[in-house]
Amino acid sequence: MREIFNPNSTFISQNKIKSFDEFLEDVSKFATYNKFDEIDIFIYDGYLFLVAFFGSILSGGKPYLLPYYYSNNSRPFIDDEVVGDILTRNIESKSSKIKLNLNSTFYIQTSGSSGERKNIKKSIDQMVKEGELLRSFFNISNTHTFLSSVSHQHLFGLTFKVFTALISGCKVYTQNLTYPEILAQNIDLCSADDELILISSPVLLESLSKQKNMSQFNKIKMIFTAGSKLNLDILKSLQSKLSATITEIYGSSETGIIAYGDGENFKAFPSVDIKCDDKNHLIIRSPWQDLDNGFISNDCAEFNKDSFKIIGRYDRIIKLHDRRVSLDGIENLIKQSPIINTVVVAQDDRYKRLAAILVLSDEGKKLY
Repeated sequence: MREIFNPNSTFISQNKIKSFDEFLEDVSKFATYNKFDEIDIFIYDGYLFLVAFFGSILSGGKPYLLPYYYSNNSRPFIDDEVVGDILTRNIESKSSKIKLNLNSTFYIQTSGSSGERKNIKKSIDQMVKEGELLRSFFNISNTHTFLSSVSHQHLFGLTFKVFTALISGCKVYTQNLTYPEILAQNIDLCSADDELILISSPVLLESLSKQKNMSQFNKIKMIFTAGSKLNLDILKSLQSKLSATITEIYGSSETGIIAYGDGENFKAFPSVDIKCDDKNHLIIRSPWQDLDNGFISNDCAEFNKDSFKIIGRYDRIIKLHDRRVSLDGIENLIKQSPIINTVVVAQDDRYKRLAAILVLSDEGKKLY
């Protein structure tokens, strides 16, 4: 792994500092323990996740990253308790012989454009290429420290706070900092020389914009956000209160990172080719996807020279509070009621909730 990742990388886990050498020893322990070809992984602690993820790959296994704490029972299930127990055992470390195969694969789960969860196959080589581009494009180095409010179980978190951070040799706080108060506590633990990068989502950033004392957050130099659209008013509010540069990342589990934005428009990353078909569907090609003809997205866009704007989706799958929701599915559920004849559900952007127009059945009219 030394030939791929920067050995300056360190990890802060439960107030303990883990060096890169200690990390390799723990990965080696898990790799020696793991005898399974496929395993399900859902781990809250970022460091224990790294150990299980890379350990399973080094042992020749294929990890399946789950978005929630559940198992389908067809594969062994690995959680925090299992990994913590393995690391306490007296297992011989072979960390000096660790070599990561770039062709190794894993699976990450997404709801997909149909609204149904599906497993997307990814390779270590694809993830390394994304991490190297992000390191170079945003000038990330071993002087930076990563803080995050997003899960490593999803591709956005995995790309930035795992692969980009490891390739850049950064210090990584492995806890998910889901509230501004927890974020502030961890910022206080950082040294004055740390150049902080926050990997976040619109949910945390909206809460952050409402904080009265923003001075403690001015140590943050860069903020990357993804998962759903960041409200432009919230973005402008944060820009007026913080010294950090705020960048929206556009992408998906199928495509990886695609573009970066300023709150209104996106520009494609170098090596990524984006265009529209005759129905305004985005067609995406990049070095980190397997589809020769490109990935056809259900996102629709308008282009203006070298930038584009997302104008909606064709399949009525929306993002609501970072969760993907099928409007068709909700309508079908409502129609099961005997008092409803038909219904139309839409997103009300004013209040960030769903709204419905209902037509009552005869039974519903009588009840009304």
